[in-house]
Amino acid sequence: MSVNRSNHNQILNIGVIGLGEQFADNIMPAISSVGDICIKSVCDTNSDRLSFQSHRLNAIGYSRFEEMISKESLDGVIAVSYPSVHYEVIKLSAEKKLPVLVEKPPVESTQQLETLLREYKHEVSSVVVGLNFGFSESFQKLNSLIQQGKIGDPLLVNVTHYADKPKEPLWGLNTIRSILLAQAIHPLGLLLEIGKIVSLIDAQLLKKDNGLFLNIIISMQNKDGEPFTANIVTGSSAPYFNWSVNVFGSKGVADIDSLNELHIRSTLYDKWWEKTWNSSPVMSGGRRSGFEQEIRDFVKLIKEGETEHYNKLHDMLPIYKIIDQLEDMYVGE
Repeated sequence: MSVNRSNHNQILNIGVIGLGEQFADNIMPAISSVGDICIKSVCDTNSDRLSFQSHRLNAIGYSRFEEMISKESLDGVIAVSYPSVHYEVIKLSAEKKLPVLVEKPPVESTQQLETLLREYKHEVSSVVVGLNFGFSESFQKLNSLIQQGKIGDPLLVNVTHYADKPKEPLWGLNTIRSILLAQAIHPLGLLLEIGKIVSLIDAQLLKKDNGLFLNIIISMQNKDGEPFTANIVTGSSAPYFNWSVNVFGSKGVADIDSLNELHIRSTLYDKWWEKTWNSSPVMSGGRRSGFEQEIRDFVKLIKEGETEHYNKLHDMLPIYKIIDQLEDMYVGE
């Protein structure tokens, strides 16, 4: 379907592929909050999920995404499935010139990513990856301070994204790559919003019970080409999910604690000043975690043909190259 980009009030007809936990818990509530989207069709190979969600959403149900994309007149596709499925969805959607929001991980391998970028160079400019934490309100406020120079040039960025899963291999991949694509991809995506990933400096992996702990050190550049360092703590051996960001700048420090509080201390005005931002107690979980703005950004991409964020498919290449290096270091240990 052709979108009239002069009509910003147009309701978009979207097809959703994959109706599991991620869709039910995060994507569907976020779509409901946005209001510019009609879920016209849904697809899942699980007949029970397909029947339940198609009736609940009053949407046409399909067991094969190829049939859905071919038959339906859609403005875009949201894929919430396995990376092997995402790869095929992106190819078919590119041939149909359909914008796609694909949840992480978008593909299994760097080879698949490079194939898409080579064979569908122009078409995949309308493919974005769902890295929701970069859209969270607290991080957006923090990144705005960084880009405006309110804490000076970044010197060190610490990102903690520490979870209690996966414990077992996912998607037919080995354990370390499963963890990297399930967890490490998020903090790496955050770094893209702050600056340019230059190279992997070092990494350490520790095995704890049936989980893994990773400490990753990365060389970065800010928007002016000045170097800084990023340190990522991630893995699957935490007793509960832990997320935080800490930025040391040349004129101040900023911290986010668990998406709820942003604290800034700066000498920008020749004296120390402090400011704290707290999320509203009535803020939706989708807004706090970034899913709602992720959907809004996809709507903007469809209607206006652009996005201000670094979550397009070609932006994923440095992330996948870092993941490849980490996998090569630790597979078999």
